[in-house]
Amino acid sequence: MSHSNFSFLMALDADAFLGDEDERLEFISEKFSDRFGNRLDENNYFHHVAVFFKDGSYLIWPKSEPGGFADLSNENRWLAVRRYALQCVAVDFKLFGARTWTLGDSGNEGNQKIDGLTIDDLLSEIFRQVPASLSEHYSSLQGKPAWLGEIPDESGMKEYDRRKMVLMFEALRNCDHVPFTRWCIVSPYEYRAFDLTRCEEPNAILITDIHT
Repeated sequence: MSHSNFSFLMALDADAFLGDEDERLEFISEKFSDRFGNRLDENNYFHHVAVFFKDGSYLIWPKSEPGGFADLSNENRWLAVRRYALQCVAVDFKLFGARTWTLGDSGNEGNQKIDGLTIDDLLSEIFRQVPASLSEHYSSLQGKPAWLGEIPDESGMKEYDRRKMVLMFEALRNCDHVPFTRWCIVSPYEYRAFDLTRCEEPNAILITDIHT
């Protein structure tokens, strides 16, 4: 069980840009619940952190911080938030051997490599490394899982990790706006970035901390 930041691509109408800050945040929260609430379970308690708009502006929920995004210019902020969403996906793929970040931890050399790549280069590395890794995992399989119907052991965890990686990879392949998946069968247990636009023109990225 852990907490992680999840990213949601949204298409917000005029009500998200009118009224005072509290009214705008409430409207965005309701839009999130309407479009994603049925994919959360009782374990997925959450709090919204920030919403970043395509014009470079942003709103922060009480007791939250915008992180390093506040230091960027409006012209660069949207792309940086989108890149952050893909970086989270890349870390979950353990690209370059990266590990999940924890508070106060800068990660390892793999995380640093991910930090140094553009969106296009990072996506290319995912499509190069992940299929090769999956092929290696599948090449060692024989018959049905040994732990089927039993309490999972180490081999069972490897089975779980492989299946999760397959779901993550298919989720990434089903994107109109990388890395935000429109594949509705995945939940926060499998993936970190979701497209809530329903084919509308996106104009916001919501960052939400979710317990999984």
